[in-house]
Amino acid sequence: MEEKNLMINNTYKMNINDIIYVLLYFVIIELVLAIPMTVLVEVFDISLKTFVFAISNIKFVILIILAIVWYRNYLLSDIKKFKENWKKFLTIIIVAIILGTIVDTIINLLITIPESANQELVEDMFSHFPIVESISIVLFAPFIEEIIFRHILIGKLSSVIGINFAATLSCVLFAFIHSFFSITIISYLPVSICLTIVYLKTNKNVVASMVFHLLWNSIAFLMMIFL
Repeated sequence: MEEKNLMINNTYKMNINDIIYVLLYFVIIELVLAIPMTVLVEVFDISLKTFVFAISNIKFVILIILAIVWYRNYLLSDIKKFKENWKKFLTIIIVAIILGTIVDTIINLLITIPESANQELVEDMFSHFPIVESISIVLFAPFIEEIIFRHILIGKLSSVIGINFAATLSCVLFAFIHSFFSITIISYLPVSICLTIVYLKTNKNVVASMVFHLLWNSIAFLMMIFL
């Protein structure tokens, strides 16, 4: 029992890899890639759209590789737990999707929210790179962002600042990042809160929040294409 508790405590203890991963996501990769990519733009006359798309997907590939290397055991453990509790976890996910959709619909009926810069960028990238952008939004983003915003900023950081503060920080930061720090944060708060609820209600199972995120993005993506 003591060994099990020690393993759990170590799983949710912040370490240098977590800090590096967060910094890579928010700052470092763009800074490192900006100069060489700018040179390529000048030399090969690459468009700004291709420039943004390339940096975004190089960043995703780097973060996916690092996540597999650094968080493989944790992910495998959560996959096992998800399989063992799949009925319960899927019920939580489906209920969260329904509630999130209802809240999102009510907000849009009550408040006129302009299309976010993030949504405009996604639509623009999809029009130029449909296949890769689809994979990026539906698979890459949920995988990486759940490692960042749920596993690290809630699961790990809560051992330092407490679960309530960590969960609030994760929710607000996720919404802010996706709204590009604009008023459209209102449209991202419902899904941000739902993701946090799913993560906590499944006993901090990041695979469950990944599944929710994947389904939510898939639904939004299909609506963008066909509506």
